[in-house]
Amino acid sequence: MEDRAGNLWIGTWEHGLWKYQPHTSTFTGYRHDPKNPFSLSDDQALAICEDSADFLWVGAENGGLNRLDPQTGKFTRFLHRQGDPHGLSANKVISLSYDRSGLLWIGTDGGGVNKLDPRPPKFAHYHAGAESALPLCSNFLKAIYEGRPRTRRGKESCGQALTAAGCAGSSWKVAAQLPFAPILLTRTASAMTT
Repeated sequence: MEDRAGNLWIGTWEHGLWKYQPHTSTFTGYRHDPKNPFSLSDDQALAICEDSADFLWVGAENGGLNRLDPQTGKFTRFLHRQGDPHGLSANKVISLSYDRSGLLWIGTDGGGVNKLDPRPPKFAHYHAGAESALPLCSNFLKAIYEGRPRTRRGKESCGQALTAAGCAGSSWKVAAQLPFAPILLTRTASAMTT
């Protein structure tokens, strides 16, 4: 991912998060340190996005959600805590998207989708099979992105959709069409058994 300053951020499977600064040709690594509560929570960085305040958000394989303050180099961790209705729904965060309204959408493996309003940090949860404003066909969210605004009858409308896309050997499907929701790529239940 390229940030607004032109740096490239690379998430790795076993070596944490890396920042490449093209103007100096230098790399800076961010790794998990079990002795440092302000380090990256897990060295498997699966998803990265930047918010409007220039914080970097990182989803981890087993370490939940991390927010990097680029000024201090310190991470704030958001982890799943059993029984916390306003916390992260699962620690395996595999997709992230920051929308125009300042909300962070978090796709998980097994915990559905979370919506984070950062002021104060509070998560809303949407799960497959649950009655909610965001019906999902699966709790595995492979990718999330915000669709482009569309014009309908002279008015701008987000018109994003819950959608799905596939990889080799899997079945994916469109879950629903909802206004003001990000596009979510999700695997169908039948594909999860193959």
